Order: sequence, then C-alpha cells, then structure tokens
Amino acid sequence: MAIVLSILSITGILGGQFGTTSLIEGTAVISFDFLAEGLSTATILNIILFIPFGFLSAIVFKRSQTKWIYGILIGLLFTSLIEFLQTFTGRFVQIDDIIMNTLGTYLGYTLCIYGLKFKPLKRITD
Repeated sequence: MAIVLSILSITGILGGQFGTTSLIEGTAVISFDFLAEGLSTATILNIILFIPFGFLSAIVFKRSQTKWIYGILIGLLFTSLIEFLQTFTGRFVQIDDIIMNTLGTYLGYTLCIYGLKFKPLKRITD
C-alpha cells in the first residue's frame, strides 16, 4: 500500500489540484510521440519507480503468479489510470510514461516470480 501511495504522490495524483479547466480550455498536453526526447533520465526513472510496484503486486495478487500477462496488465491499468487523472491536474501526459511504467511493473513482477522459484541451498554441517 505504501508503494501505491508513494507512486500517487510522486505523480501528483495525491495532493494535486484537480479541475477540468485544462480539458475545457484545451490546454491539456498529451504526447503520443514515443521516446521523442530519447532515453532520458525521466524515462529511466519511470521504469525504476514501478519495479517495486510490480514486485509487490505479484505477491499481493496470487493469481497473477500463474500467467505473465497479469504482470503486464496490472501495470498497464494502474499507469493508464494515473495518466488519465493527470489530465485533470494540468500535468504533461506522455505515452512514454505508460509504456515505461508498464515495463517497470513487468520487470518487478518477473523478479518476484523468479525469486519465488529460487530455493536456497541446504547448508551442509560438519
């Protein structure tokens, strides 16, 4: 839960000034250009931000451990909701954010799944 709250805070959803002014006035900025700025620091941080979310979502949603598509869908739905809500806060919305956040979720999910399969070696005592 702390991960979700942290993400919502960092993305401006918690504590943001919501309104429809940017949508009504047409000043909402939505970019569909994929990696227009290249592989920037912000892009990499978007991936890193969602790795813990993916890791913990694989633990919380047990059913997601059986099919990898759930790891992608959880990230895609959550980040799409965040980007949609950001249109009401006047923040810049990018398709890059959705893709990179989903990638980060999937990386975290994959790390968790492989971690759950890992069994520590038994210690041999003399």
